Amino acid sequence: PLNVLSSPLTIHSSTPPTGFYRDGYCDFAAADVEKQWVAAILTPEFLDFAKKKKGYDYRDVYGKETIDEVMSSGCRWCISVENWWSTFYEWKWGLIGRETVPKVDLEATHQMALKIAEWEGLWEFRNSDIEAIRDVELGGIEEVDSEKTH
Repeated sequence: PLNVLSSPLTIHSSTPPTGFYRDGYCDFAAADVEKQWVAAILTPEFLDFAKKKKGYDYRDVYGKETIDEVMSSGCRWCISVENWWSTFYEWKWGLIGRETVPKVDLEATHQMALKIAEWEGLWEFRNSDIEAIRDVELGGIEEVDSEKTH
């Protein structure tokens, strides 16, 4: 499977296991009605927003004790592309703060996300910390052109 950068999809999180198959990948599955294709780094602001506005409590997925431990380092979870995209638009319309929109690991976000979310939005909220770490680990990776179209 490919990511939104048209390169092989990378694992997003094995602890805790995420994705439709709970194998750590935000992979496409025909049975995945939630479309959990966005590799997001959740924040307390997003968790509160999702529960209040969307009626989805990610904390129930983990359990209270686990979520508190994970949130200290950034909760990595494959989330619904529709949920991410609507949160992005609430920010764009000025209804919520930027910190509420989860950062996105582009290398771990499935290319199917581009069927719903636009490239520019995903790029705007890319997690540059992850890219910088991978850049050092891999000895340098090419900068992706922000004007890239899909």
